[in-house]
Amino acid sequence: MKAKKIKSKFETYIDSIQKPAIFRKYPKHVATLFGSDQFELDTSLNRVKLPEIGWVDVYNPVPNPKRVAWVALFKSQAGFEVAFGQRGVSPYSNEAAEFLPVVDGVILAMPWLDITKVKDKMIAT
Repeated sequence: MKAKKIKSKFETYIDSIQKPAIFRKYPKHVATLFGSDQFELDTSLNRVKLPEIGWVDVYNPVPNPKRVAWVALFKSQAGFEVAFGQRGVSPYSNEAAEFLPVVDGVILAMPWLDITKVKDKMIAT
């Protein structure tokens, strides 16, 4: 799932929930989602490369890249965790809620924002 589709799903999701302000209330709990066009997987060294962060070692085995649609990075009690979304699983589905942060029934996950694109748009306007 490419970043553009994740952004679209997020916009639909945020419009559908009753408490969108929950994202502001729990900012440290919000997972960052990366689309398939934003990350790189290295199964031999068990790591994932994320924009602006670089290579991140993963403690669980990295799944087959052909099966990974998106990646989530979030803070947990153990530190930071990386979760892999399988193809066909929306980051805003009940299945994803099993491993993404959830507060009051709301999946706290939003797309990674490429700040350079935002800056470019600001300069152009």
